[in-house]
Amino acid sequence: MFKKLYGRSLIPALGIILCSFLAISETIDFANELWGTQLRLISAIFAENILAFTGFNIERDFTILKVADMTFDIIPACNGSKAIKVTMLCSCLMAVITKDLNPISKLKLIALSLPLAVTLNGLRISALIALSSWSGVIIHADTPMHTVLGLIFFALSIYILTKLSDQIISKQKGLREFSLFFPSLLLLIICMIPFLSACLRDWQGTSYNTNDQWSFVFFLWGTLAYIYHAKLSSKNHSQFRYGLFAAGFTLIGTSFVYFHSPSNYVLGIAFLLLISSLNLIEFGSQNTYRKSPLLLIIFCGFPKTNEKIMELLNLHIDQVLIIKFCICFILFTVVLLKYKKEVFTCTPPLPKTSYNFIFLLSSLLLGVQLYHLKQVNTESLEEKIYYPYYINDWEGFDLNSEGNEVLNRLYKKDDLAAGLMVISSQGKRQNIHTPEYCQFGIGWDVLSRETITFSDANSHEKSVSKLKLVRDDLVREFIYWFQSEHSQCASYSEFISQDTLLRIQGKKSLWKLVIVWSDDLDHLENFVKIIPPINSASLISLVDKKCEFPQNAVTKK
Repeated sequence: MFKKLYGRSLIPALGIILCSFLAISETIDFANELWGTQLRLISAIFAENILAFTGFNIERDFTILKVADMTFDIIPACNGSKAIKVTMLCSCLMAVITKDLNPISKLKLIALSLPLAVTLNGLRISALIALSSWSGVIIHADTPMHTVLGLIFFALSIYILTKLSDQIISKQKGLREFSLFFPSLLLLIICMIPFLSACLRDWQGTSYNTNDQWSFVFFLWGTLAYIYHAKLSSKNHSQFRYGLFAAGFTLIGTSFVYFHSPSNYVLGIAFLLLISSLNLIEFGSQNTYRKSPLLLIIFCGFPKTNEKIMELLNLHIDQVLIIKFCICFILFTVVLLKYKKEVFTCTPPLPKTSYNFIFLLSSLLLGVQLYHLKQVNTESLEEKIYYPYYINDWEGFDLNSEGNEVLNRLYKKDDLAAGLMVISSQGKRQNIHTPEYCQFGIGWDVLSRETITFSDANSHEKSVSKLKLVRDDLVREFIYWFQSEHSQCASYSEFISQDTLLRIQGKKSLWKLVIVWSDDLDHLENFVKIIPPINSASLISLVDKKCEFPQNAVTKK
């Protein structure tokens, strides 16, 4: 039977397999003794870049990786030598028993298994670190999850080897044309990993912000409904060119904007547009139009949407979730009522090269993302604010500064007090957010929120956000705004849009969030009116100067 299936006798085939196994095993063991440390370093570098791409704040010291308050060391057992050995042995077995592969193709399949094993081992380590960070518990080698992940990536390596074998056989027979639908889809998913990873972190919630913890329900609701609707729909390729144009325009536009201003918001909008474009390619315009309300349901699951509605309508998070649910339920009902089973029997077949264009532009977007991953932020120098301690009758006292706070001071006059805090973006806008973001998470509720305009100490018109919060009968008032050397705005959404436009124009701004707060001032804006403007001339890089203050000023702690 073996001879009939594979064109060779049983004994020579087994002999080839055993000799190949022995040669590969001994070679890899010998290489591990020589380059085991280098393999650990390669795995650590690979995991560092993968996790940085997904949005983790990670640091590496040789083979030691640090994420948040967790430290991981790539031990010799995890350097990838075992994965290389098993993957190459499986590729060898597959090459020997596959009769359609000629000797050159067999060697090619075995050679490709080496980079495949190294890549999958790096992905496995990245997954272990990411899951440990999300769960808050380090996944050790003796835990079931560690074993399960190992089995999953082993199964994935076997699957990829079979696909590689099929492609090598197709090329060997001259059948080079094949659809890039699944490779394009995989590449698009990879491009969206930073956005999806950011969503997961916000859905998980933090000690400061829990507003987005239930948003994943809307995201899953809309996404699963969209996919299920696609399963029930009949293929209609009559308008695939419009879909290709829409997808191409979206990918080019996203690449252009992301090149100047990397942002998960941009990827989120591109995610919705690409879903619609792919649906237009496969199912036509009518089907895409009927399913468009589901995109709004998915959008309701995006982080920050709850916070924005709370800001605009001055509502509590529970009220926002109820409003969202009612809107999404109505939209979902509309889609169900408009659903109509259609069968297109005369639709033309989709050309196999249709997705080549999308694959190429997806590669462009991924290249832009990887380019920004390696950029060094030249504006991330430690900064201080050269700012007066005495303002009229107010005397300032320094408070402890944390993170990106370049100024944290409390000003007092008689029995009154007002705080002044300046937070630098250091060239990364994710470093700053509104006071609501952290205050909601520690028990403060909104009493009022509005945008006001007044003249500052230099008689310049200033538009700012005024916020009143309450907790345990204590009322705290905030006035805050975002400013850079090019612009100034009152709200977070204005800050994001203006920063994006400035970056597209080639102006990378160093933004600052200025927060003034008080528990006992009835009219906080009166204090804001007298404080000197905080401008770029106030910034001091500690590389050039060391905390310079006026000779007659005394630093108070």
